[in-house]
Amino acid sequence: MMNEKPIPSGSTVLEHWREELSVSLIKVFGKKKGSKYSDLYNEAFPPGFERNFSPSKAAEDIRNIEKLREVPGIAVNLYRDSSKGITEFRLRLYHVGAPVALSDILPVLENMGLRVIEEVPYNIRAQDPLDPVWLHDFGLTSKTGSSVSLDAKAKECFEEALQHVWCGDTEDDGLNALSLEGKLTWRQIFLLRAYCKYLMQIGIPFSQSYIEEALVRNSPITRDLIFLFESLFDPNKARRKSDIDSKN
Repeated sequence: MMNEKPIPSGSTVLEHWREELSVSLIKVFGKKKGSKYSDLYNEAFPPGFERNFSPSKAAEDIRNIEKLREVPGIAVNLYRDSSKGITEFRLRLYHVGAPVALSDILPVLENMGLRVIEEVPYNIRAQDPLDPVWLHDFGLTSKTGSSVSLDAKAKECFEEALQHVWCGDTEDDGLNALSLEGKLTWRQIFLLRAYCKYLMQIGIPFSQSYIEEALVRNSPITRDLIFLFESLFDPNKARRKSDIDSKN
């Protein structure tokens, strides 16, 4: 019988990845917290994750997962993958316990002006009482396929709106696309929705979907309308304006 060569287990590569994760966690959280999270998450990530993502990306994921201890629901991270061009986004969605059903999340993302082109789930199991966390990694484009600005303001508005829609704090409709297209907060969108429903109650001859499409398609004008409303009726902004006028 021929002597068979042992198949490399990849343990050396795995150990190196985990060592790098410990280093990344200390950089992100400091020595004390970083060492703690290193112990908790040293064996948490599945092999597929470790093949596809760097330890520094895992450290960023751990930071978002830890947010779930403070705020129930979901944690999200929208970012642009430089290797995919200017028209594609990535969304990492974190959920404790069971995975998020695609039939639940896809309509929400579509109402926010996005089209899902791929989704890869990862089950992350920390050495901790916290239930297993599911990380859903989405590949996204805008519905129109055009480039959308993803600066800090747009990212913040989108992530906050998605979390509030998921928790049921606000409605799930096409106006939510203004969080990314118009960089409006979920509360500002809520105001537009109230006006939309009022117009429909008094018999305006347009459907809600038509109004939604018009506002999203003309998002710069929509944003200006919101800023005008706030300038007229927000007491804080009115006070600042009066202070400026008095100095002039």
